[in-house]
Amino acid sequence: MKSSIKEIGPCKFQVSLEIPQDTIAAEIEKRYTELNDTVAFPGFRKGKTPRKLMEKRFSKDILNDTKGKLVSDACQKALEEHSLSPVSTPELDPDKIPFDPSAPLVFEFSVEVKPTFTVADYMGVKVKKEDVTVTDADVEEGLKRLASSRAELVVMEGEGAKDGDVIIADEEYSAEGKSFELQENATIVVSKDLRVFGQEIPALFDMLLGAKRGDTRIVTAKIPAEFKQENLRGKDATVKMIVREVKRIKVPEITDEWAKQMDFDSVAELKEAVRKRIGMERETQVKRNAQEAILADIAGRTKMDLPEGLVAEKTKEFESQHRLRLYQRGMPENQIEQEIEKGKTDSKDGVVAFLKRMFIIEEIAKKEKIFVTEEAVDARITEIASATKKWPNEVREYYEKNDLMPQLRAELREEKVLVFLLEKAQVE
Repeated sequence: MKSSIKEIGPCKFQVSLEIPQDTIAAEIEKRYTELNDTVAFPGFRKGKTPRKLMEKRFSKDILNDTKGKLVSDACQKALEEHSLSPVSTPELDPDKIPFDPSAPLVFEFSVEVKPTFTVADYMGVKVKKEDVTVTDADVEEGLKRLASSRAELVVMEGEGAKDGDVIIADEEYSAEGKSFELQENATIVVSKDLRVFGQEIPALFDMLLGAKRGDTRIVTAKIPAEFKQENLRGKDATVKMIVREVKRIKVPEITDEWAKQMDFDSVAELKEAVRKRIGMERETQVKRNAQEAILADIAGRTKMDLPEGLVAEKTKEFESQHRLRLYQRGMPENQIEQEIEKGKTDSKDGVVAFLKRMFIIEEIAKKEKIFVTEEAVDARITEIASATKKWPNEVREYYEKNDLMPQLRAELREEKVLVFLLEKAQVE
């Protein structure tokens, strides 16, 4: 097989191939021999069917299969011969490749490959370690957060709603005097940014302040153009709310009695536990910040061209994920597209930074022979199983079924590289 390559863009090559006619003939002969040895034709024993009879019935299939295998094998061999590491499937349409068994098979394809670059010096990078001192004020704030996390919603009998309270109400939506939707026991948080049909209704906040069980509140709002019922789009709607309950968040008082409910003998003992936890969290975050600073320094000094197609593909994926998040927040579709359009540059810049980081980590791991053992994979799967309250074999089966094992190994490799970089850094 003859093959040659030509660079046609950043990290993109065009590969030209020529498969000799005798190779084609040998592959065709091999396929007819296999067919003859495995298929029994009426009136003939296996291995005794005349070639012309087989050609008459299976020529088209044999030629298509032969071309497919020759093209696939040739592409793979060419990538290996020229040391090309593809980041995407080669751009090739086998159906458009002309195939004449009596002549050489000539075709070409293009492929994007991993960037070739020299990673900047990554040993001894200077980095400043942030202060991890935990002050008394930090502990007090941590205690408040802990108490808030144990807060309960308490029904307020006879009291009117205040800012931040939760109202449970039955809602009836109507337009032109006709009801079109009912929602029982709807949850409404009393706040100044209350929305109806995705629109802020400032007056609703004042209307709900002081509301008690059995009270009725009525507000009007314009039905949006993208509403599910087309006949109601653009019309004025009335929303009637009948208050069923008013609930208020009650944060427990920080006392020795409450500390005992948390399995501590006193508030003083609880404070020490909070101080220790904050210290561990801060140490972890400071370590992570230092690792990211080192990697950012290396990336800033490393010159690298990235495959344009890969950047475009990942940017599209990033935008799709962002679009889904905005939709789940309840943002109208026309606004979602505006947000996506405004953020296109940031999306691309983020993808470029992500890919550059990924390739740098991969290169350092390769140079320093940093790899992930199966023991490390098993340990991480056990951690995930414990956090998700599943059996390790369930977690492994899920990861394998959804092709997530390569991603898991990549994450573990990244962690090991970051630990290595921090160990070799000059920490101030």
